[in-house]
Amino acid sequence: MTYLFQPEDIMIPQRFLPHLLVLLATLATAGCAKPDPPTMNLYRAIRAGDINQISRNLYWGSDINAPDADGQYPLHVAASKGDVAIVRMLLDHGAQIDAANREGRSALYLALAAGKTQVARLLLKRGATFAPDALLFEMVRKGQDDRDVLNFLLRHGAGIDSRDRDGNAPLHIAVAHGHRRVARMLIDHGANVNAVNNTGETPLAIALRLENPDLIRLLKRNGATTTPLP
Repeated sequence: MTYLFQPEDIMIPQRFLPHLLVLLATLATAGCAKPDPPTMNLYRAIRAGDINQISRNLYWGSDINAPDADGQYPLHVAASKGDVAIVRMLLDHGAQIDAANREGRSALYLALAAGKTQVARLLLKRGATFAPDALLFEMVRKGQDDRDVLNFLLRHGAGIDSRDRDGNAPLHIAVAHGHRRVARMLIDHGANVNAVNNTGETPLAIALRLENPDLIRLLKRNGATTTPLP
């Protein structure tokens, strides 16, 4: 038989590989009456990215919503790793999307903290609880300087000059924590360098108080003052 192309010439785009792995694992499971029991627990399988072992765990009834010794859930582990295919598998099998770990963090928070915006988009699409302003403040506090994360939050409703209970904008928080790269990103996205908090401080006033020369220079170069503008 003559082929128009050889099988080895078929190229599979990288973005389709996770879905192909899930499909192959599903077909392998469906091809026999009962798959073998897993040889590693669900958490180890997720950390290893082993689709076959994850499928076995799901078939044999491993508790998908039980935290491990560190208080992490299977969905948290997969979200932190940024494995979209595994996150989708867990959600399809009933993983609690808003479960909080021992520190009170959700899978969505952990995905953004790790810079895994593709997983964050999936979680949001599946109905994860989402408070964009609150998440922006949390990402700024922890020094998350991934531009994709900031863009994700801004596109989904976070305000670049939103305020916390003390009247601080994200730029105040970045300066107070010494996160120069985060402050730079916020300024690049249009943050008001002369915003005033409830105690009357601008970001530059905070930088001067903390004697942070790098942030002082950055703010001054972008028109910052120590007193509110009229």
